[in-house]
Amino acid sequence: MSAQGEAATKTRTIRLLLVGDEYVGKTSLILSLVSEQFPFSVPPRTQPITIPPDVTPERVATILVDTSMREQSENDISSEIVRADVICLVYSVVDDETFNRLSKYWLPLIREKLGDSHKVPVILVGNKSDERFEQGEQDSSLNRAIPIMHKFKEVETSLECSAKSMKNLAELFFYAQKAVLFPHAPLYNSAGQMLTEKCVTALTRVFKICDMDGDGVWNEEEMQEFQERCYNTPLLPQAMEEVRNCIAKHLPHGVKETGITLDGYLYLNMMFIHRGRQEATWTVLRKFGYDDDLELAESYRAITKLQPAIHKAEISTQGTHYLLCLFSKFDRDQDDLLSDSEFQNLLSVSSKRMIGQDWYQSVETDAKFALTRRGFISLFQLTAYFNPVYTADILAHFGYSYQMAEPDLNSAFDVHKDAPWEANKSSKEQPRKVILCNVIGNRGAGKTSFMEGFLGRNLSLQSKFRDKIDTQSPLHIINQISVYNTLKFLILRRTREYNLDPKEMKSDVNCFIFDASSRESFVYVQKYYEVLRLHM
Repeated sequence: MSAQGEAATKTRTIRLLLVGDEYVGKTSLILSLVSEQFPFSVPPRTQPITIPPDVTPERVATILVDTSMREQSENDISSEIVRADVICLVYSVVDDETFNRLSKYWLPLIREKLGDSHKVPVILVGNKSDERFEQGEQDSSLNRAIPIMHKFKEVETSLECSAKSMKNLAELFFYAQKAVLFPHAPLYNSAGQMLTEKCVTALTRVFKICDMDGDGVWNEEEMQEFQERCYNTPLLPQAMEEVRNCIAKHLPHGVKETGITLDGYLYLNMMFIHRGRQEATWTVLRKFGYDDDLELAESYRAITKLQPAIHKAEISTQGTHYLLCLFSKFDRDQDDLLSDSEFQNLLSVSSKRMIGQDWYQSVETDAKFALTRRGFISLFQLTAYFNPVYTADILAHFGYSYQMAEPDLNSAFDVHKDAPWEANKSSKEQPRKVILCNVIGNRGAGKTSFMEGFLGRNLSLQSKFRDKIDTQSPLHIINQISVYNTLKFLILRRTREYNLDPKEMKSDVNCFIFDASSRESFVYVQKYYEVLRLHM
């Protein structure tokens, strides 16, 4: 089985429907394919025939479904249209009326049943090409099909064939399979003759993930690793040079002395699609988690071992290693800091808005707001603790599975039962890395200053942060600490000041802050300390 089809064909069965006017040869096409000879006695319609996967090019079972307007009503045919994975719309190349009815009757009927924006691919099939040559006609009907393809975007391709001479018969069913397994429409805008916006976005993400040194160019080593990881075969030096020459010939700025650029990679994929080899592009996209709608599949973004109702998640040792590599890749000036521009460049790997601007207040930065290594790791530990699904989504978009050669995201996380830290210490589970501390006090007690001081910020620096980011004081602060000579992450959580519910005080430790010059402040702390004691 080809690498291209492996991800797409698991447990897949394709239902291929042939429709069209009477006497265009739908049944003959099916019987000629199955028996490998032309049937001179043809019934009005044949029963569905299943072609086993071991005799198809993409190793996928295919059910051939015939229709007949003589034996079936329009409702019967419509019910088959709704069930189809791909539709072959057949006409006779020697009967213009059957061709004209493609756009007048059949394609509108398909849209009526499936919706104007349906995603079932349609292939226009001109049968009886042998009769046209017998009649001395030379003109192909394929040029006449182009306007139809522009008007009806669901039409993937068109071809002429002959059930009698067997011409293009195998190709017909091969194209039909490919139209389902490797759909053309999500990748390419035929009317505009360009890649779709979603395809460009997806391939740009792929390019940035595989640009391991982050210089904007794929060098030979990066191209080789990409080739082997995605296609399971090495890229020979001669082939690599041919790729470079092909891009340079048509898009000079797509190639640099050190390798190929993003524009060059996009052009290469457009060339694949022009040549009918969209499976090459789909192989890569599926490797990087995309479904047929060019969205990251849920399975690609999930932590399957996590049960949110009973578990807390932390970034694992392997996840931390990945994040440190990611930090180094985007630290272009190698100053051990991520400036705002460097951090935004990292976030550009995904088109999604992954992290808001208020992260500056929650983790360690330098005085110019550049993110430190500790702050970068802490940021992901903070998001993993409170929203592991969101954090998994971020790591999926950043390409964790590809760069770490993992089948899923599970290795990026450690999962623990949601229990107090002291209970975890005595359990057989792997020790937790993250400790949650509530900071409790009334307004004016100094909670925010205390929390930001944990990041090494004095009052002057705290004021600068307020000026930079027009937002409320941070709800959470996280930094690294040493506990029993072991590195941990401590999260300080600022609780609300009025009507504090005992359930909101659930944490590993509680820190009570009061203003020593205010009796009211001390009374507030005393009140909630007693509340906490009653509910422990």
